[in-house]
Amino acid sequence: MRALLSIVIAGSSSVVAALIVRARRPYSTVALEWLLIVAAIAAMVAEGATVGFIGAPDVLEPLLGGVLIGGVAAWFSSKNPPKDKEEKDPPKMP
Repeated sequence: MRALLSIVIAGSSSVVAALIVRARRPYSTVALEWLLIVAAIAAMVAEGATVGFIGAPDVLEPLLGGVLIGGVAAWFSSKNPPKDKEEKDPPKMP
């Protein structure tokens, strides 16, 4: 039961981290649904491999692992909003 709980914690924390990072960097070519699916599956597979090799960890380890995987997935799949160029350079009139 503890192993299953750690896998679920990793998956859910990766989804939360992906949502937070995606809120800060909203422009992307990747749909939000796919980002959340990939982040959750990646965190759950990584935590499942950890549980398979070394056993069920404490609660903090899957939480931090899920946050890291979800945050990195969202960071690299998105980009910052564009800077408003009109504020810096006004349009030239002919």
